[in-house]
Amino acid sequence: MPRYVPAQRRRDRVDIKAMLGHESISTTQIYTNVEQERMEQVVGRL
Repeated sequence: MPRYVPAQRRRDRVDIKAMLGHESISTTQIYTNVEQERMEQVVGRL
């Protein structure tokens, strides 16, 4: 069930999709279905 995602988060997911080499955004969404703050903490450690 799609839910509203602000434009910046959509762009972030597209960037993460490219970094991870996923073919489908739906695959990336499985791994990014976390709070934005938590994602920023994890990505910031890379």
